[in-house]
Amino acid sequence: MIRFIFVSIFLFTSYSNYAQSHTSFFDSCSIDSINGEEVYEIVDEPPEYPGGTGAFYKIIGKHIKISDKNKKMGYLKDYILFIIDPNGEIVYQCSIDGTTLPLEYLEKWKPGVMKGKKVYVKMVLPIKIKLG
Repeated sequence: MIRFIFVSIFLFTSYSNYAQSHTSFFDSCSIDSINGEEVYEIVDEPPEYPGGTGAFYKIIGKHIKISDKNKKMGYLKDYILFIIDPNGEIVYQCSIDGTTLPLEYLEKWKPGVMKGKKVYVKMVLPIKIKLG
């Protein structure tokens, strides 16, 4: 019984630390406005990548820029926060471990829309890749 309680406390503590580290990442990485315009997280029509999510992931998988730290570890587990502007371009990106999107290979997105107006939209991409 004591072992079960210890394991439960350990798992809860680990989960709390994990949640706190990601919360602090999003807080430090987050932008609320660009050029005086609000950056939305939830919109009426979310941004869409030409060819759909599958086409986006295919380009990411082929050309993603991975930090040296993750290359040495043999795997990548990261989150990339990025913002799509009203023209459909990625104008900002931030990640926990320095992973970056290959902007030179990506097409413009169909921009997000809020109340009939094209707006800045914040998106988060979780990434998990085994290298090698």
